[in-house]
Amino acid sequence: MEYELDMSNYGGIMRKILYIFIGCISLGLGIIGVILPILPTVPFVLLAAFCFASSSERLENWFKNTKLYRGNNIKSGMTKQAKIRIMCSVTLLMSIGFIMITRLNYDKAAKQYLIAAAGIVLCLVIPIIIRKVRFLSEWRILYGIVGIVSLAVVVVVGRVSYGAMLGFTVAGINIQPSELVKIVFVFFVASSFKRSTEFKDLVVTTVVAAFHVLILVVSKDLGAALIIFVVYLVMLYVATHQPLYIFAGLGAGSLGAVAAYHLFTHVKTRVNVWRDPFGTYDNGGYQVAQSLFAIGTGGWFGAGLYQGQPDTIPVSAEDFIFSAISEEMGLIYAMCLILICVS
Repeated sequence: MEYELDMSNYGGIMRKILYIFIGCISLGLGIIGVILPILPTVPFVLLAAFCFASSSERLENWFKNTKLYRGNNIKSGMTKQAKIRIMCSVTLLMSIGFIMITRLNYDKAAKQYLIAAAGIVLCLVIPIIIRKVRFLSEWRILYGIVGIVSLAVVVVVGRVSYGAMLGFTVAGINIQPSELVKIVFVFFVASSFKRSTEFKDLVVTTVVAAFHVLILVVSKDLGAALIIFVVYLVMLYVATHQPLYIFAGLGAGSLGAVAAYHLFTHVKTRVNVWRDPFGTYDNGGYQVAQSLFAIGTGGWFGAGLYQGQPDTIPVSAEDFIFSAISEEMGLIYAMCLILICVS
């Protein structure tokens, strides 16, 4: 008797084995990360959970029937109660931020008030515009051009700040185009994927997205480059449901991170500071070390508003306001803020 090999079945089995293999490796790295802080635990554990669920239909069906999945997979949209909870959390976080930044720098706080007011108005207006203006999804080329040109302007006329060209100043106002480009880039990718998700069109979209990342790398704004890269990777998976793209993107991102470490001095310095801020105290670790001192000085209950010394932390109002909050409000208060953010 001759047996014919079912290639589709064979491919499904190999795919399951690959998922199990990657899941085991990710789970092992996550467990090691509990002991060694150099490895991040949560991303590896999440990747392991995804791989294990994808390797077995029975396990996937079981997970979809759990209360955790059903409670967070709301197909009919957010309920009124959920919206109220989100608004309360956002209002609380904004209020805490306003209090602390006013304590640190009143002039910056006044600008933040204006920005917050403008942001609230935009939040009310933009949903109406999206519902009324149907042709926004047709402006794919415009979104791409605006994003690339905005980033290119920074490369030409931008000023260097802490090793990176982040923006430029007009009439005393600091303009950072990469913040706007993050939104325009989402519009570009969404309109491109709505138009077509065929492979040849995906290649074109990927090239344009890579051009965004490349310009940011040239300007050494690696934080924004990482955000653009991750956003594109997530949107690509949502549009195509192809795990291969995720694995390919993670591999390319890992190679890019290693290359950035060896090519850019300030990236190597930041990695060394992250690994040992006290050992690099005089070589880039001063800011992080001072922030950790502030958190430790505040203790569980804090020194009290205006009773701490957050001014000893360089650029505390922009980069390390969490440390200032921890010092004066206490570690318990700061931990509650984290729980509100992740809730």
